[in-house]
Amino acid sequence: MEKQTRQQQPCHHAPEKLSNSSRKRTTLSIVDKNKSKKLKQEQEKCSEDLIAERTTLQKLVSQKQETLRQLRLVKLYRAKNNLPELQILIDKWREACQQSLTELHMQMPTPKPSINDLIQLWHLDANLLQYKKDEDSFQ
Repeated sequence: MEKQTRQQQPCHHAPEKLSNSSRKRTTLSIVDKNKSKKLKQEQEKCSEDLIAERTTLQKLVSQKQETLRQLRLVKLYRAKNNLPELQILIDKWREACQQSLTELHMQMPTPKPSINDLIQLWHLDANLLQYKKDEDSFQ
């Protein structure tokens, strides 16, 4: 008798009877939606990572291009200017400048300022002139 009463009362919580193929389709569509959401999120994250990497690589390329430009300039200057000859010219300029300062200092009326005072007055670089402040002379 119990069996009969159970069968007669409809179960309100039981799902509708679906065929095996429709259950599979429903399950597959839910799984497909979840997979597509995950796949879409992964693609977005991947594209963000790729954009960041691209930006980093572009900065690196521009830095390398700037370094290359500078190296080409150095190469051009070295080819254009013979460095040993340039050093000889620098030494001649320094010697002429030292002689000029010495002659001007000798021709100045008394009280004469020091050569160091003249160098500072005319904003000359004492290192370029190889002037020793302590000894008040040129090297």
